[in-house]
Amino acid sequence: MNSDDGDIPASGQGSAMPLDEAIALAVTLHRAGQLDKADTAYRQILAVVPDHPDVLHLTGLLRHHQGRPREAAESIRAAIAREAGFADYHLNLGNVLLECGEPTEAAEAYRQALALRPEFADAWNNLGALYRQLGDLEQAEQASRRAIEQAPGHVGA
Repeated sequence: MNSDDGDIPASGQGSAMPLDEAIALAVTLHRAGQLDKADTAYRQILAVVPDHPDVLHLTGLLRHHQGRPREAAESIRAAIAREAGFADYHLNLGNVLLECGEPTEAAEAYRQALALRPEFADAWNNLGALYRQLGDLEQAEQASRRAIEQAPGHVGA
C-alpha cells in the first residue's frame, strides 16, 4: 500500500498518520474484536481515500462480522468494482451472499475467485459445500476433490 495517497487524521489526536499505518491500525483493531473502533478507523480512511479497494473490502468484512451481510456485500462489491483481480474479494463476496440467501450469486462469486486463482482451495471447498447444500452431489464431489488436490490437509475439504 502506498502512503503517498494521503495522511489520515489520527483519532483524537492532532497529528495525521500515513495511509499504510492507518490501515494497519484499523486491521489490528478489527482482529482484536474492537469492531466499533475499527469501524471508525475504516471510515476515517475512506473519508480521505474513498475508493481504496482494500479498505472497502475490509469494511465489508467488518460489516459481515457485525452481522450486516447486505452492507458487507455492498462494500465488497464496491472493492471489486475498483479492483476486480483479487480472488479473496470474490470469495468473501460469495460468503456474504450465501448468508444473504443468494446461493446462485454466491456460486458465481466463488467461480470468479477460481477463475482468478484456480488453485484456491478455500473457494473450491466453499463451492463444494454450496453444491451439497443445493443437492448437486456430483458437482459437490468434483469441487471437494479439487479442494483436496489443492490443499490435501485442508480442514473443510
